[in-house]
Amino acid sequence: MAKSPAKSGSADEIPVSARIAILHGPERFLQASIIDDLRSQLTNVHGDGGYEVFRYDASPGGSPSGPITMADILDECRSMGLMQQHKLVIIDGAENLVRAADEEADDPKPAARGIPQRRTNRQLLEAYAASPAPDATLVLRADTWRPGNLDKAVAKVGVVIKCEEMSESEAAKWAVERAAASHDATLAREAALALVQTVGPDLGRLDSELAKLATAAGKGKAITAGHIAELVGKTREEDFWLIQQTLLAGDPSASLRHLRELINISRHDPVPLAWSYADLARKLHAVSRGLAEGQQPGAIAKSLRLWGPAQEVLLQAGCRVSPKRAAALFQRAIDINKAQKSGLGDPELNLERLTISFSRVLGGPNR
Repeated sequence: MAKSPAKSGSADEIPVSARIAILHGPERFLQASIIDDLRSQLTNVHGDGGYEVFRYDASPGGSPSGPITMADILDECRSMGLMQQHKLVIIDGAENLVRAADEEADDPKPAARGIPQRRTNRQLLEAYAASPAPDATLVLRADTWRPGNLDKAVAKVGVVIKCEEMSESEAAKWAVERAAASHDATLAREAALALVQTVGPDLGRLDSELAKLATAAGKGKAITAGHIAELVGKTREEDFWLIQQTLLAGDPSASLRHLRELINISRHDPVPLAWSYADLARKLHAVSRGLAEGQQPGAIAKSLRLWGPAQEVLLQAGCRVSPKRAAALFQRAIDINKAQKSGLGDPELNLERLTISFSRVLGGPNR
C-alpha cells in the first residue's frame, strides 16, 4: 500500500514494495540512510547478490560519458537482468534532470503538423509511474524539488520523502537512537542536546562525532556531557565566525592552515563549512555594493545584522573590495556550495580552492 509523503525531518523508509521513491531536501545523510535501509530490505527478500544496483548522476558534469537521458534511465528499469534479478536504480541530482524539462514546458515550442509534441522528462516519469517495472525500484535523489502531478503519481506506487534539516530537538532524539543502534553506546537526552548545540543538527556531522565519542567512552558505555565538552570543541557558531574572520584578513597561508585545523582537528564537515564561506561572500558583496551606492555604514551593518567585532571587520573589507569582484566571489562561493551538496568534486579540495579565491580578492588590489 502506498504511503503518503513523509513529514519534514521524518526518518521514514522506502518499503520494499515501492516501485518509485523521491527523496528530496538538503539532509543527504538521511537520504543515504534511507537507501541503506532499503538495500537491507532487498537483501532480506532477494538474498545476497539477489539484486543489482545502478547509479546515475544527473548533476552538471556528473556523468563522464555525457548527460544522461530519461530514456536511458527508464530503459534500464524496464530491461531484464541476465539472472532475472531485481534492480535498484538510483538517480543523484534528479532535480537537474526534471528541471530542464520544466523550463522547456514553461515555453513549449509548437510541433510541426502531423508530428506529436515531445513529452518532457517529468511527463515521461509520470507515464512510467502509471505502469512501473515490477522488478525495479527507481530512487530519485534531489536537493530541491518542485512538487506537482509527478508526486501524486509516485505516491500511488511508492513514496515521496522530505529529507530536511531537523530541529535541535529532533536531531537530539535521532542522536540518542543512533548512538544505541549504530555505535553501541548510550546517550542521555541532555547530553544529546549539548552535542547538537555544539555541532549543529547535520546528521552526517553528528554521526561522525558519535563514532568518536563512543570510542572514547568505551563499548557499551554512556557518552556524557563531559566527553562532549572535552572532545568536540568549540561551538559551530564560534568556528564559523573564526574562519570568516581569518578569510577577511586575506592571508592565504593563515586561511588554509585554519581550514585544515577545522577539518582535521575539529572534524568539521566540509559541506556546512562551505555554507559559512557563502554566507561571508554574501555579506561582503552586500557591504561593498552598499558603500559604493553611498549607503551609511551603520545602516548596512543593521540590515545585515552585524554586531560587535564582525561589524567593523566586514565594513573595512567592504571598503577594499569593488562590488564587481565581490559579486564574482559570491557567485563562486554559491557554485562551490552547490557542488558540495551535490557531491561534485573533492569536498576539501573545493574549499581549498575557494579559500585561495577569498585571499586573492581580499588580499590583492581592488580592481
